[in-house]
Amino acid sequence: MDRLKKNSFEDIISLRSVSNVLISPNGKHVLFISQSVDWKENRYDRELWISKDRETPFQITNNLKGNSSNPKWSPDSKWIAFLSNQGEKPRIENNERFLFF
Repeated sequence: MDRLKKNSFEDIISLRSVSNVLISPNGKHVLFISQSVDWKENRYDRELWISKDRETPFQITNNLKGNSSNPKWSPDSKWIAFLSNQGEKPRIENNERFLFF
């Protein structure tokens, strides 16, 4: 009988996960948060990804020291609002971001 490799705690924690899946109001696009582990910085990295018109998903945010969260579609599906922590000391006036599609 073949033995399956036992996963370590680090293997399990390192699995990429998806959350906050949102379908655009027009039904054409899917937005989600992808979470991965940054072992070097000892933190989780959460970034926004999108699949437009059933195409392969691609990353739309890249915060080197922060995270993106709480995405929301505009009613016309042309804008995405989200929160973006840009570092250790987030400032309220720089915490909200918008993307146009």
